[in-house]
Amino acid sequence: MQRKQYVQDFIAHTRRNIFLTGKAGTGKTTLLHYIREHTYKSCIIAAPTGIAALNAGGTTLHSLFQLPIGSFIPDSMAQLPSTPSQLFVTPRDFRRHVHLQERKIRLLQALELLVIDEVSMLRADTLDLVDLVLRSVRRSPLPFGGVQVLFIGDLLQLPPVVKPQEWSVLSQYYPSLFFFHAQVLQRYPPLYIELTHVYRQEDERFIGLLNHLRYSQLTSDDLSWLKSRVRPSFDPIKNEGYVTLTTHNARADEINRKALEALPGAYQDYHARIAGDFPEHLYPLEPMLRLKIGARVMMIKNDTQQPRRFYNGMLGTVEEMTDKKLFVRLEDGELLDVPLYSWENARYQLNEQTGDTEPDIQGVFKHFPVRLAWAITIHKSQGLTFDRAAIDLEAAFASGQAYVALSRLRSPEGLVLLSPLSSETLSVPSLITDYEKTQSSDTELEQILSSDKLSYWEAETISAFNWAAISDLYRQHAYSYRIESDRSKKSAFGDWALEQSARMDELRGVADRFIHQLHSLYAGGEAALPQIARRVEEATRYFLPRWRQLFSSLMETQHQVRGMKKVKEFIAELDLLYGQTVRQVRALLRIEGSMQSLSTGLYPDRQTIQVEERLEAWLKEAKAEVKIPYVVPGEEGPTSKKTAKEKKAKEPRISTQEKTLELLRSGITPLEVASERSLSIGTIYAHIAQLLEQGLLSDEEALISPEKLEELSPYFAEMDEAAGLKPIYEATSGRYDYHELRLYLSAYRHRRRK
Repeated sequence: MQRKQYVQDFIAHTRRNIFLTGKAGTGKTTLLHYIREHTYKSCIIAAPTGIAALNAGGTTLHSLFQLPIGSFIPDSMAQLPSTPSQLFVTPRDFRRHVHLQERKIRLLQALELLVIDEVSMLRADTLDLVDLVLRSVRRSPLPFGGVQVLFIGDLLQLPPVVKPQEWSVLSQYYPSLFFFHAQVLQRYPPLYIELTHVYRQEDERFIGLLNHLRYSQLTSDDLSWLKSRVRPSFDPIKNEGYVTLTTHNARADEINRKALEALPGAYQDYHARIAGDFPEHLYPLEPMLRLKIGARVMMIKNDTQQPRRFYNGMLGTVEEMTDKKLFVRLEDGELLDVPLYSWENARYQLNEQTGDTEPDIQGVFKHFPVRLAWAITIHKSQGLTFDRAAIDLEAAFASGQAYVALSRLRSPEGLVLLSPLSSETLSVPSLITDYEKTQSSDTELEQILSSDKLSYWEAETISAFNWAAISDLYRQHAYSYRIESDRSKKSAFGDWALEQSARMDELRGVADRFIHQLHSLYAGGEAALPQIARRVEEATRYFLPRWRQLFSSLMETQHQVRGMKKVKEFIAELDLLYGQTVRQVRALLRIEGSMQSLSTGLYPDRQTIQVEERLEAWLKEAKAEVKIPYVVPGEEGPTSKKTAKEKKAKEPRISTQEKTLELLRSGITPLEVASERSLSIGTIYAHIAQLLEQGLLSDEEALISPEKLEELSPYFAEMDEAAGLKPIYEATSGRYDYHELRLYLSAYRHRRRK
């Protein structure tokens, strides 16, 4: 089994924490994106710094956990040092410094998978504070409060930053501030999984040299070869296709400024379009891009189109400019009309309707994804690939920078060293090489996965049918009426609350008996999975209508109460019941889908389980049973105090699909529409599918590719409506996600009707 498959399996089938690493070019970032798109778990992507979080499509750890800017001492009895300029936090007083709002607490309580990217920069004390916050919020003694954590990064990239006055205190508690020396990981080490196949380089000798450099084991042949690449008088500006990699921003800026000034012709300035909350420290580029014809530039993002025309790190030359257009001649000779790219500043929020975590777009930074590329810093070169580079390490300030710089190159032929390499530049900290020796072998990984898998799914299945907590919630709500005055508006619903609690207790009693059956079935081992899947499916069919009856009654009561005045606390109680009920149904649908996938040999992921789609359908059925119009909690509009005459004169209400259509035609993306309307991305895609089928949105507006539609049409022509899209998803090997398939099916149906 490939190492990346082990990572996917440990995430899908266990709660094990994992450290995913690998040399430059082994596919760590690609795997991160795959996991984010496919995991069925409630997932958040985070990183130690703003730029790293932006590149990973996530948020910072400090923002996610509201961490203070300071150091964490993992000792409640510690005497805090008297350093006014430096904050120190301990387990004893962390609540005074970590202020989490109720919505953030619910988000962290729903979290199942935390992915931390660029962990080379993650400090051990920061990670220990994250562990403390999660254990506190989730009221669990387990590491990270029971949240599974996937650490991703190459330890030879940028190291953690610590001030001398901080380290003088923290060194009493940590051997180093590398993340793996966090006390939580010393007690509960993550599985160490390294990706070894290098996609970036193909030259075996060069790969060998990089390995030797990585482990401070350069041979005399390696040193001799590196010495032969030193050319101090080489001028990268005069040599087409070379980029200078240097250690400091000031040096890179100076090279770029002088090279741009030397070009003939006029400057053209392009300004970023910034909307919403997008702090300056998160800017992925300078907000003003100044160019001339002939300027050497580098693409800093991968093309989103297929086939790709450019990739992150591809060099080119500016050939044509207008006020709003930029044309670059790429290395392969193609003239590219450079598209604008949107970077999104996202925070995570809990979707109260579905119980899932979703990115909440705070702001957007839109610009051409290019930067001047006569020179860039080694720091900014991380993740990029070059065919030719001139490397200047004369002012190197961190060990391991030589490895970072050299590993950017695709082959040794494109390497020029502008200065000899020093021993400090070539050295790698022994702490890192010692930690690398702890990685697990394939045999060990296989054994751990095999032993964890069945127990994980047993725990997940039991949890999905364990309704003690929600039963207690309904009972507490019913008891709360005892202290209400007979004249209170809430007291009128006392009998209803008792009925709801009795229904819930009845459901719990049946579920508890089913849990005993499940324990017996799981004793049969993995061979019993098909039988377990059948029983879970039967149980789900039994329970869902009963949950729907309970839920519809709750919605009817919510509607009645929302028409009253001075019932704010009562509404909040009902909304809490609503949210917890939806989350319980979501868990039920998820375990049923997971068991079906496992028993039929499919991989349990977001696409095969289809939790969001099925939950949306269930909610629609439940709302159809309610005899009055219903508004989802949190989506009701502001109360109106207009007169009856004014109300008659108001404009006709447009449908939710029409609102989506209006926003799409304004030029924003489906994700931006979801953010603007505070709806899930799945709901927006459902709107687009309906608009396509009704002919209100053209194929071009929905970005429907004629080639893809032609490829999929034969599948749609033979589609079994009862089986849905799953057979087509499998037949196309997952090249199209379910959102895409739904859109293309709608376009196909509209075309057939025409």
